[in-house]
Amino acid sequence: MAWRYSGHTADYYILKTFLWAFVFVFLLFTALAFVLILFQELDEFRQHDVAFGTALVYVLLSVPHEVVKATPIVVVLAVVMGIGNLVRHNEMLMLYIAGYTPVRLAVPLAVMMSGLIGLLFWLNENVCGPFAARAHELREIQILGTAQGLSGTAGIWMHGEPDHVYRAREYLPYSRMLEGLSIFIFKGENRTLSERIDAQKAVWMENTPHWRLEKVRIYQIKENETVQVHNHEQLIYPLNRLPSDFGSVIQDVEKMSHGDLRRIVNDIREAGENPLIYLPDLRIKEAFPFAVLFLGLLAYAMVLKLGSGGRASGIGTGLVAVIFYFMTLSLGKSFAQTGTLSPWIGAWAPNVICFALTVYVFNRLRYEI
Repeated sequence: MAWRYSGHTADYYILKTFLWAFVFVFLLFTALAFVLILFQELDEFRQHDVAFGTALVYVLLSVPHEVVKATPIVVVLAVVMGIGNLVRHNEMLMLYIAGYTPVRLAVPLAVMMSGLIGLLFWLNENVCGPFAARAHELREIQILGTAQGLSGTAGIWMHGEPDHVYRAREYLPYSRMLEGLSIFIFKGENRTLSERIDAQKAVWMENTPHWRLEKVRIYQIKENETVQVHNHEQLIYPLNRLPSDFGSVIQDVEKMSHGDLRRIVNDIREAGENPLIYLPDLRIKEAFPFAVLFLGLLAYAMVLKLGSGGRASGIGTGLVAVIFYFMTLSLGKSFAQTGTLSPWIGAWAPNVICFALTVYVFNRLRYEI
């Protein structure tokens, strides 16, 4: 080997090797995601006679979420390919001879992966979430062209404020209309129910902007617990919610941004309900970006452990680690949604397990090198 190993040179060489592999695998997964989404939706595009431009926009809007979701796999494969090549060509051995330890050589990779964590947070909040929301709207309104109602989790919408709770059975995105709307109005420190408004439907009025309630029944509860009932055919009501507030809950929770999902959790809490069904997904959005670091370092340690055992064994081990991670994450989410496990534990347990395995493998490597 012609070049001398200095600290900066070794770091640069390892980073360059990893980055070339990462870019290659990333582009491969991006192209694969585009093709898979296209073929998955192709029959529906044909059935609804969707224009080529509309179909292309929908696929392009859907790709970022799938690519970000696959980033831990991309990182693992990039480590296996990049660092695996250094191992097979005895370049890692030369670094050991020069006095570098496996932990020291992992530092540049850890720094790079930490940067990826911040990038994933930013992409989820500013690219994946908004793009997925636009793709969902495009699908429901322009591609399917249906006014069929869509229900939130358990068929109930819930939005809350300190003194108001809004619930609706369905939201019709095509006509921007709510079906089966109920409004609960509370007063006092104890949040005593003072009024309930039931409407058969509520239609968004663009120019006002207010909602027009139809077939309305108002229940006014007096302090002596008597109830007065008033009926109205129509009623203009300043419902403090936009159609987008209801439409956002229609989306697959997994594809929502962290900010949108956090707002829904806060709304449900203010409505006096338990947001347990959403909390695991919220915590996963906070823990998942760290998978690139913990899985990446685990893959690095396993590549060094396997030595020159071949690329196939390295890729196989990496994929097993990724499958284990996602299985543990899914299991933790299921337990958290039933209340058996804390949402924090369910979301972070896979990262903690990967970190523990990495420490164990690094400890074994000390006695083998």
